[in-house]
Amino acid sequence: MTKHSLLALGGFGASWGGPTPNFDVLQHLNEKLAHVLTITELKPPNIHQESGLPAWFSGDQDIAGRLNGWTMTEEALCTARNKGETPELPPPPVSAASVPPKWTTQQIMEGECPLWDDIGFQESMDAIQAEWDTGRYSGLLGFSQGALAAFLFILKQQKANMQTQARQPKLVVLCCGFTVPLPPASMDWFDCLKSTQCIQVPSLHVFSTKDCYVANKRTEELAELFDTRMAQLYEHDCVCGASPEWGGHTVPWDNGFLSTLGSFASGNAA
Repeated sequence: MTKHSLLALGGFGASWGGPTPNFDVLQHLNEKLAHVLTITELKPPNIHQESGLPAWFSGDQDIAGRLNGWTMTEEALCTARNKGETPELPPPPVSAASVPPKWTTQQIMEGECPLWDDIGFQESMDAIQAEWDTGRYSGLLGFSQGALAAFLFILKQQKANMQTQARQPKLVVLCCGFTVPLPPASMDWFDCLKSTQCIQVPSLHVFSTKDCYVANKRTEELAELFDTRMAQLYEHDCVCGASPEWGGHTVPWDNGFLSTLGSFASGNAA
């Protein structure tokens, strides 16, 4: 059996979560699932000016944080510390009421949802494209803002396929991802979905009800942009120990996820 090779796009700061700071989640997945796939990380090409951390989208993180939830979590932790209190870790998960309501697939496709900025966007798409064009990969794995980058790259490839033969991913795994806000420069790519109304690539969408950084409804919005006949949802129970304030915002490492990811990869031909 030919193995899948996944191009992996991490979260803000090139993060992946994990049970401890020294635990390498990708190495763990590679070791446990070596019979069905290999995972290779691509680092973000941009540096967020305020934090000095690598990012796929390096503009104002507060814009995205207020739509998805992490800004409110960080503010609550900061308030507790300023009062001399020891904050609860992990903190409460992002509540549905604390972020804006869901946008429909149609609203997202037509740009009737919040937009971000384009800072770092083109550089990220160029870096992913260059690595993808080596021909070594059959799919993508994205976490947090890396899931948004993976989604937009697939959309880019499907748009390009309307004019030329652009090689498409055969599967995608998106962990704790989100769709809004979108870079304005990506909106033209949604034209490719007018006939299908969804991305027709086998997809695995991973989420946690303990996520303290991205509300589950934001992950649902992303999943709903993919063909439901080829989409799977997986709820994990891992809690990030590497960054305890994230709660369930992590790529999982438990046996349940290993089994699900292994079955998903072997069930879709490389």
